Amino acid sequence: HHLVGLLKDSIVKLLKSYKPEDHQQIDGKIEYYEVTLTNPLGHNIVQAINNIFNAKTKRGWWAERTTWDIFKNLKHHIVQNAINEFESFEAIKTLPSQNYQLAASLLFVQYMLDRGYFKYCVQELIDNRAYLTECYDPQSLLHNQSHVDNFIGVISLLDQFKFNYGFQSDNIEAATQLTADFIISKPINDVRDAIQQIVSYFYMNSATDDLSDLGNDTKSIEIGLLVRDKLARFLLESFEHGFKSGLILSNYVWNMFETIAETKKLCAMDLGGVNLPSAIDIANETIISKVSKGTPVKEVAKLKFTSFVCYALNHHELADFISSILTSPQLLEYYELNAVLTRKNIQSDLIALLQKLDALPFQLSLAPSLE
Repeated sequence: HHLVGLLKDSIVKLLKSYKPEDHQQIDGKIEYYEVTLTNPLGHNIVQAINNIFNAKTKRGWWAERTTWDIFKNLKHHIVQNAINEFESFEAIKTLPSQNYQLAASLLFVQYMLDRGYFKYCVQELIDNRAYLTECYDPQSLLHNQSHVDNFIGVISLLDQFKFNYGFQSDNIEAATQLTADFIISKPINDVRDAIQQIVSYFYMNSATDDLSDLGNDTKSIEIGLLVRDKLARFLLESFEHGFKSGLILSNYVWNMFETIAETKKLCAMDLGGVNLPSAIDIANETIISKVSKGTPVKEVAKLKFTSFVCYALNHHELADFISSILTSPQLLEYYELNAVLTRKNIQSDLIALLQKLDALPFQLSLAPSLE
């Protein structure tokens, strides 16, 4: 399974980063490599593990299940003892409510690795077939014995390491701060990675293929996947961070785009604002004309956003459009105070990243999945 493969790659990269003399010993017998919070490769492993347990979960009555939910509700006395100890840390008690599930999930994975409970807790989860059926979609890798065997084999590689994240010394403030920083920066880092992959795709293939063909999704499946499954997805996730969705009526990022575009029709003082309303209208018309009746509103909003990104890339205006939205006076009405895109430095970084795509020739279909 590709998620298990990503975990294995992360473990191998961590192992290769050490030298033989980096070995440490316990009682002069057991050799290991120590992994601390200062090692970003260790955090990649934590993230990869979290992605595995988050994949294809069934929705609970309250929300999507997370890694933290799944282990917290696993009825096994030793696992519950671990949960109780984890929740007893003052830094865990005071985690902010926003992004609590993601923060608790990442920190609990760190806790299990630090305390040496990880393999035991994972095995208890996997052995509880009834609970797995309650928590995971039938297509989950945890329901496939071959994938499970592979997963167990991969996590056995972790025996070469000793994770020191501060939980044994009750000094986890650094871990919670690092996790908070990671959550804030992750959406923009994902956008950066997607853009780097797109630029690399054009560069690596430019010697053998015409640039216009490389940007045409009817001639290259890869560019369509890079734009829709990565760039558009991660850009939307960036806009969703700290977004006020509404308590009574659901409100989506696309609704905000539409509202801001309407104001640009009356008074557009920036380059992107001039053409933003027509881009929004075209994305709306494209999806509405093709989408099936009964499609969930949230899914329709996502399709419109993706169509908008494709249109903007085709016309070399994505950076200008996003800049126009981020500089709109209305933006702050839609976000919590600590939302990632309300920060001026991050806004500037995002625009600079998107400008790297301005000169590339795109010919992307606006709604290929509906055709």
